[in-house]
Amino acid sequence: MSTAEQTPPTAEAGLPVGRNVKIGFFHLGSGMADILTGSVWNRVMIADLGVSATVVGLLTALKYFLSPLGILAGRLSDQRVIGGYRRLFWIWLGRLLMVLSTIMIGLATTQLARNDGGVLVWSAIMVGFTLFSVGSAISGTTFLALIYDRAPEHQRGRAVGIVWTFLLMGFPLGGILFGVLLPAKPADQQALTGLSFAPEMLQNLFLFAAALFGFLWFSALLGEERRSH
Repeated sequence: MSTAEQTPPTAEAGLPVGRNVKIGFFHLGSGMADILTGSVWNRVMIADLGVSATVVGLLTALKYFLSPLGILAGRLSDQRVIGGYRRLFWIWLGRLLMVLSTIMIGLATTQLARNDGGVLVWSAIMVGFTLFSVGSAISGTTFLALIYDRAPEHQRGRAVGIVWTFLLMGFPLGGILFGVLLPAKPADQQALTGLSFAPEMLQNLFLFAAALFGFLWFSALLGEERRSH
């Protein structure tokens, strides 16, 4: 194998459209994750479980309150190499937290839907959203920094444009996919339980979503940063 084949691409080598599209799938997962937490979970908690919209709004908005952590992660990724990587360490750490928290939120919300709520369940939801928000903050900034590193100056506009297009695509695709995975029950069954969905389907939705997000986030950036030795 030649040296060129062994060395990951760099900004100097340019960013071909094909690899740009591959990187864009990262933000496809980001858009779908926003729909899951900000739309699906929001509706389930307020419309089906009768939880205060204020509580739900504060939890879903937590990522905006913790967004300054992205500044710290970006600065550290500029200054230090961890595990051989500057950007990918923070990106994959953040997205791992988001995958784990998606599972945690899904399992805890399912328990609420089964009328099995309590201090532990609500603690799991709060911890889950905290981890999700921290993960989003530290990975979002460093992801954009990776694109800046990865693309030469004359290609950065196109690189960012493709990535953000994938983010926007994630919103409708996530809505359609999650709607199929969480179908509404017949009206007579809804009247009996007070829920528009089966708790088991909600749990399966979050577990599937966590696996899908993890695949998109980790595979999209595989080989996109040179490892330092």
